[in-house]
Order: sequence, then structure tokens, then C-alpha cells
Amino acid sequence: MSTAFGGVRFAVTKASKAKTGTKTAAKKPAAKKPAAKKPAKKTAAKKPAAKKKTATAKKGTAKKKAVKKKPVKKKKKAVKKPVKKPKKKVVLTPEQKKRKEIKELREKALDVPKIPPASGWTAFTTEKKSISPELSKEWAALPVEEKQKYIDKASAMRAAKIKAYEKWVASTSPAAIMEANKARARLKRLGKSKAASISDPRQPKRPVAARVLHMMDQYKSGRTFENPDGTKMSVIDILKTCNAEYLALPTQEKEKFEERHKANLEKYHKTRAKFYAEDGKAHA
Repeated sequence: MSTAFGGVRFAVTKASKAKTGTKTAAKKPAAKKPAAKKPAKKTAAKKPAAKKKTATAKKGTAKKKAVKKKPVKKKKKAVKKPVKKPKKKVVLTPEQKKRKEIKELREKALDVPKIPPASGWTAFTTEKKSISPELSKEWAALPVEEKQKYIDKASAMRAAKIKAYEKWVASTSPAAIMEANKARARLKRLGKSKAASISDPRQPKRPVAARVLHMMDQYKSGRTFENPDGTKMSVIDILKTCNAEYLALPTQEKEKFEERHKANLEKYHKTRAKFYAEDGKAHA
């Protein structure tokens, strides 16, 4: 291939074309890669701005400051208590111990309403409010009808006292009466009282001894206790006779009465324990 330039032809080769092409061809700019986006910086969360104290708040604080503080009370000095010296143990003599025991027993024995005898003389002296030899002569000189009036009066007084006694027993704890009877028995042994034991029908009765069971069987059998001359035996003689007969019994016969006594005693203890347990609950 040839080209004319100023009337002169030049042969243009492929190589020259290539060269010229390379010179003449405008170089295209290389396509820029999109720049990698940098991670956005975390912005620190802004703290809400502290509210300005208002004028009223300032006034409030000013008032608080103005409040007067209460005066601090001074602590009182602890007064030391005087140390008590231990009391010396009082050693009682035997006589002092006995007097103390008697005093305590009399307190436990209780004061019981007294039951006067149904005696005309008692009613007569109660009415006159005195006892003297002259009064006894006056009583002896009274007609039988007058004496009978005093006897009837004494019977009425006794009946009233018995009711008062029964009322007192019913209003008193059986346990207290039991303790009173123990105290009365002890005072009798010491020779300081002749008071009889308090009769309480509520108390369980202790069973009689084996020899008494033998005597009771004799009565139940219809036996009449008579002297050799045919007269009736006294109570003391009956007791002596039965006791001697019991001791003369064979061992096997005695054991029967002993077994009966033991069975009655076991029953008594169970009844007594139950009775006082119920009494304790009632008076708790």
C-alpha cells in the first residue's frame, strides 16, 4: 500500500502502520477501581447535657443549709451499780428446822369449815356466848322441853355447817385436799395437831389390806361374832379375832387374798393417775 505526500509516494508497510497506530492511538485511561469504603467511625453517644439547676432548686438547697441542726444530747455517764455481796447461807438448828416445817405444814393443812356436834349444850353456850360453872348449873336446871329446843337448834346448825363443808370441798382442788391431808397426818405424828383428815368423796379410795378382805368375807358369809357367853363382840375384839384367824391360814389361802389386794391396788393407781391428770387440766 502506497500513499502520496507532496507528489512522492511512500510505501506504507503493516509495521509502519502498527507503529503509527501506536503513536496516534490515544491511550485510554485505565478504569479506576472503586476505593474500598472505610468503616464509618463510631461516634461516642453524647450524654445529655446536665440540666442547669433552676433558681428554685438553688433556693431549696439554700433553705436546707439554713435548717439548724439539733443539739446532740450528751450521753449520760453510766452509773456503776454497787456489787451486791453474796448472802451468807443461814444454817438452821434442828429446832429451827422443825419450827419451819410445822409452819409450812399448817399452811398446807388448809382451814376447813368446822362442823359442831348436835348438842343442846353447845347451842346453849353459843347463845349465851360464854362457858362457866354457873352456866352449867343453869343448863342442868332447864326443863326437858327447853333443852329439846336447844337440841333441835343444834341439829339445824350442824346441818347448815355440813352443807358449808361440802360446798367448800367441792370448790377446792382434789390435789390441794390430798396435800392438806398429808400435812395433817404429819402434824399428828409430830404431836402438833389433832385435826382429822378432810373427807373428799371425789378422791379414789385406796383398797383395803389382804387381812381386811378376809374379815369382810366373814361378814358377807353371815357370820355373827359372839363371845363364849353369847354376847356380841366389840369392834376391837372382832378385829383381833379376824387377824388371828388370817395369820393361822395356810400359805395358799393367804396368797389368794394377797392377789386380790394386788389387783385392787393396780386398779386404784390407774384410776388415781387418771383422776389427778384430769384435775390438773381442769385447774390449769
